[in-house]
Amino acid sequence: MSTVSRVSWIVLTMGDRPAAVGAALASIPTGGGVEHEVVLVSNGGGSLAHPAPEGATMRVVTLDANVGIPAGRNLGAAEATGDIYVFVDDDAVVAPTDSPHRHPFDDVCARFAQDPTLAVVGFRLVDPDTGATARRHVPRLGKTDPAASGPVAAF
Repeated sequence: MSTVSRVSWIVLTMGDRPAAVGAALASIPTGGGVEHEVVLVSNGGGSLAHPAPEGATMRVVTLDANVGIPAGRNLGAAEATGDIYVFVDDDAVVAPTDSPHRHPFDDVCARFAQDPTLAVVGFRLVDPDTGATARRHVPRLGKTDPAASGPVAAF
């Protein structure tokens, strides 16, 4: 069993939604017995005067042109040094757990530590106002319950 000691959060933005990227950065949970680093990728420029989440280190990668989402994420990952990489877009926030005594990332770190063949954990995207998950965000063919866990058919 391997141990997770560092989580790399790769946040992708075009730099044109400063309030949203600030909210995304502020939602990143740190602590939990692991180190956290943030790689903020400005995909096509824009102002990125944002503080690092408390307890995390942060560096900014500024691209002169918008290279697209996959290439932007890849360039951010190339700068990261963690055992686990978490990709967050600037229009998303990480929801807190229901328990103040449990770190939001404990389960993810434990899954990777217990299963060396695990490659990806996909998070369920939930509308913060309605609690609904759009069908396009359920990566399992033929599944209608977004809360049901299972093998991914598409990623």
